[in-house]
This record gives sequence, C-alpha cells and structure tokens, in this order.
Amino acid sequence: MAGKIRDHELTYIVVVPVMVATSGDRLLQESAIDALKMSLIPLATVVTPNIDEAIALTGLDIHNLEDMKEAAQQIHKLGAQTVLIKGGHLAGVRFETGTTPQISDVLFAGEAFTVFKDSQIPNTSTHGTGCTLSAEIAAGLSRGRPVSDAIADAKAYLTDTLSNSFPMGKGQGPVNHLFGWWSGNGADGRGGARTQSPGSPDRRITPDDRPA
Repeated sequence: MAGKIRDHELTYIVVVPVMVATSGDRLLQESAIDALKMSLIPLATVVTPNIDEAIALTGLDIHNLEDMKEAAQQIHKLGAQTVLIKGGHLAGVRFETGTTPQISDVLFAGEAFTVFKDSQIPNTSTHGTGCTLSAEIAAGLSRGRPVSDAIADAKAYLTDTLSNSFPMGKGQGPVNHLFGWWSGNGADGRGGARTQSPGSPDRRITPDDRPA
C-alpha cells in the first residue's frame, strides 16, 4: 500500500491504525505493527489512533491528557505530519451517576498542541466512529480545508451521527450516517432530520500554546 501511495503521488493521506476497536478487540497482528510504523505512518498527513492504538504504537502508559500529549509527540517522530489522538477510551462511563464524562482529543503537528473537548454521548451505537471520523477528515482535506478545520468539521459530523443514533438489534450498533435524511419518526426515511438532539454536547476547541 505504501508503494502505491508513492507511485500515485497522493496528496492527502489519513492513516487509521486499526489495531484496537472501540470495543477493545484487537484488529491487527503484532507482526504488522512495525510495518505500519515504518511504512504507512511516515506518509500520513494525519494519523488518528485511539488510546489503545497510541499505547501499541508508543509503548507508553496513557492515563491522562499529559500522557496523550507525550504519545502524540512520539508518534509524530515516526514521520506523520499531524497526529490526532482520540481520548474517548479515557472518559469511562459514568452516566448512571448523573455525571457526563468529558472527552479530550489531542492534535499535534510539531509545535503546539490543540485540545478538542466534548461531552461523551450516552448511547451504544458506536460502531464505525473511528472510520467515520477519518473519512470525514479526508473529505475535508480534499476540499482544501486546513487540517485543524477538517478535524473540527469531522468531529462535528461524528457528534451528529451519535446524537441522532438509531439503535438496532442487540449490543453495539452503528453510528447513523443517514441522520440528515431521516425523518423524526423514521416513517418516510427522508427529510425532517434532527441535526442535533436536545442537550447535545458543547464543542470547544482549545489551543494549547505551550511549547512541545
């Protein structure tokens, strides 16, 4: 794959290191991690590991925001232009206590950090969150959006797919990519979309200008 990227001189490369799913399942054999680090990540415009994947890439223990920043720096040293570490796995689940967990994602491009902060959304329709985010980042980059703006747009879209979830079956379902075409009661399957559910989280972007 890395060879084809070079052959075709692709401009925008978003690498999703699919080693560990949101459910915690391992998705990549250990033998393939070195190839990912040596071949694909150095070509990345953006690489988007979750916490477990950042741990696998760096060998660091990650328990808080400062650990995420250190991991982002280490992954940046592998050659990626920009690193976005997704912090959802650190938020925990505290909805039953009445406390809404906060999620922090860390962006690092070699100089300063940017921290994206959101409230976690209480639902079980979370399959496809990482793939949705990365695909939307790639779409934004292809439209000429700066990296930080493409990421902010992608996070806003992902929030809406989660806020307007459509639970189905048992266990964890998929995010709702069709929320913009789905009616309020689902009767006609088009129009009348809820772009945000009541109480949807504030989306804040906080530049952190401390030296890396």
